Amino acid sequence: MADFTLLIVDDELSIREGLGRLAKSLGIRVLLAENGSIGVEMAQIENPDLMILDLGMPIMTGFEVLEWLSQLGLSIPTVIMTAYGTDTNVELVKLSSKNPNIKILHKPAAPQDVLALVREAIAQKL
Repeated sequence: MADFTLLIVDDELSIREGLGRLAKSLGIRVLLAENGSIGVEMAQIENPDLMILDLGMPIMTGFEVLEWLSQLGLSIPTVIMTAYGTDTNVELVKLSSKNPNIKILHKPAAPQDVLALVREAIAQKL
């Protein structure tokens, strides 16, 4: 599935690399960004088919990444991963209800849950 590109934006190296290995096992192209600013740049250049995005990052939060991409006219299906609590969950529910291209996973996410969402995105592209 080399014609499918996944962008993983997370400030935790172990999560980026672990998710990247999982995705590569499906034969897809993986891009890694260690912060939101780099993630926005990569999204503009590469226009990925799916983005896995951490909410709580320094430099630029996941919410800010989504806002920037929206201002740039990019609508990338996104899996948001978060370990944050109730207030953030309310904001996420509002966001995902407005945009069906956004899915939410809570950290720590089981690998099979991440893979299921990646496979779903691949199936929708076909």
